[in-house]
Amino acid sequence: MIRRCYNPNNVKYPNYGGRGITICDEWKNDYQSFKLWALDNGYTDDLTIDRIDVNLDYCPLNCRWADWETQENNRTNNVYIEYNGQKKTAREWGNILGVDRNILYDRVFMYGWSVERAFNQKVRQEIEITFNNETHTLKEWSNILQMNHDTLYNRIYREGKTVEEAFTTPIKPPQRLITYNGETLNIQEWADKLHMGRHVIEGRLKRGWSVERIMTTPTNSYRKNKEVDNK
Repeated sequence: MIRRCYNPNNVKYPNYGGRGITICDEWKNDYQSFKLWALDNGYTDDLTIDRIDVNLDYCPLNCRWADWETQENNRTNNVYIEYNGQKKTAREWGNILGVDRNILYDRVFMYGWSVERAFNQKVRQEIEITFNNETHTLKEWSNILQMNHDTLYNRIYREGKTVEEAFTTPIKPPQRLITYNGETLNIQEWADKLHMGRHVIEGRLKRGWSVERIMTTPTNSYRKNKEVDNK
C-alpha cells in the first residue's frame, strides 16, 4: 500500500498515489493498528487487501480481504462488456455463461465479434492436450495440476509457451512485505539491508515477534531471546 501510494518510482504508483489514493493516518503511522484490523477482519495468507470503492483511500471502512478473482473483478482497468442492459467483466460473464472468459474477451476485443454473437455462439469442444502420455482437456489438466485454468490458457495460447513449460513452471507465491520506520520491503530485502539471514526474520515472524523487535534485536542475541520466549 505504501509503495503504491507514496513512491513515484513504483510501477503501480500512477494508478494509486498518482491519482490521489492515500492511506489513512491510523494505518500509515501505526503498523500495529493495521495488523489488529487485519486479524479482526479475516486476514489469511492467500488473500490480499482490496478497496471496496476503487476511487477511495485505504482505510478500515473501505477495505476488505479478498481472493484473486474478487480483486480481478474490482480493478480500475477492467474492461466491461454490456449485454442485455447489464455491465460485467469478461470473467463475470464467463462464470454466468459457463464459458472461458478468455474466449469471450478474444471474440469481442480481438476478433471484433458483436456481443450477441460472442455470447451465443457455441464454443467448440475444447482441444485435448497430451502430456506425459496422458490426454485431457485444459480444464481437466487444470484440476489435475491444481493450477488456475486462466494461467495455463495464457501460457499456451498467449505467451506461446510449450505444454511442458506451461505445466511445469511453478507459480511464484506473493512475497510478504514488512513495513518498519515508514519503509516497506520484502523479507529478502530486509535481510540484505540488516545483514541478517532471511531464515532469521522468517523464524521470528513465525514465533510472533513484533516488527520492532525483529528489526532491532541483533542476531547474536537470538539464542538468548529464544530461551526467554520458551520460559
